[in-house]
Amino acid sequence: MAKPVDIDQLNEEIKSRLGINLKEYRNEEVAENIIDMLVFPIYALTWIIQPILIFLVLFVVGYFLMDLTTLEIIAYSILGLILMILCGLFAGFLYFIRRLKMDVSRITNYAMNLMKAALKDSTHWKSNLSKEQQEESMQLLFKGIIHIVILPVVSKVLSNKIPVLGMMVSGFVERILSAVANRVSFEGEEHTSNQKVADANSDDQSVLTWLERVDFAEKGIQKIVHITSNIARIPMAILFWICFIILVTFLYLIY
Repeated sequence: MAKPVDIDQLNEEIKSRLGINLKEYRNEEVAENIIDMLVFPIYALTWIIQPILIFLVLFVVGYFLMDLTTLEIIAYSILGLILMILCGLFAGFLYFIRRLKMDVSRITNYAMNLMKAALKDSTHWKSNLSKEQQEESMQLLFKGIIHIVILPVVSKVLSNKIPVLGMMVSGFVERILSAVANRVSFEGEEHTSNQKVADANSDDQSVLTWLERVDFAEKGIQKIVHITSNIARIPMAILFWICFIILVTFLYLIY
C-alpha cells in the first residue's frame, strides 16, 4: 500500500523550492471548475449497479433452470446469492473504472492548467537549476496540485454524491490520480524561440522554459492516464475472476 501523502509537508516543500503556496489555489472558483468536470458521480451508481442487477436476474433464473434438493436450495440461496452479488459488484467496478478515464483525463488537463497559472504567479525563480533539478521541482509541483488542490475536492464530491460506495470510488480515483502524478514526465527539450529569449530576462526565460515543459508533459498525459487506469483495474479483475470461478464451480457441484 502506498504511503499516505503529508499535505502540509508537501506544501511547505513546494513553498521552499518554488515560492508557491498551493493552498491558496483551493478556492471556490477552482472547486467549482473541478466539480463541473466530474461527470462520473452522476452515473457511478448506475454503472456499478447494472452488473449487480444482471447477476441477480441470473440468480433468480437459476431456481427455474436447476432441479435442486431442499439442502441444495438452501446452499444456493445463501452462497449463490453472495457469489452473484460479489461478481456483479466486481464487474461493476471494472466497468466503472473503464468509463472513469474520460473524467480523469479532464482533471489532469485542468491540473496542468493550474500548474501553468502557479508558475506564472510565482516570483521565486531559480534559473540556475540543472535540467534534473527543474524536472524534479516540476514533478513535485504537479504532485502537490493533485494532492493539495484536486483530490480534496474530488473526495468531498464523491462522498456527497455517491452514497455507501463513495469512499471506495474515491479510493480508486485517488490511486489513479496519484499514479499519474508519479509517472508524468517533464523531460521535454526547450524550444523557446530566440526572439522570446532575447526579449526576456533570466527569470522570464525560466518561466518560458518551465511552461514549455508543462506543454510537453500534456502531450503524454493521456497515455499515462490510460496505462494507470488499466493497472488500477487489475486487482478488481483478479477478484472478479476468482469469485466467478468459485461461482461456476459451486453451480457445477449442485447442478
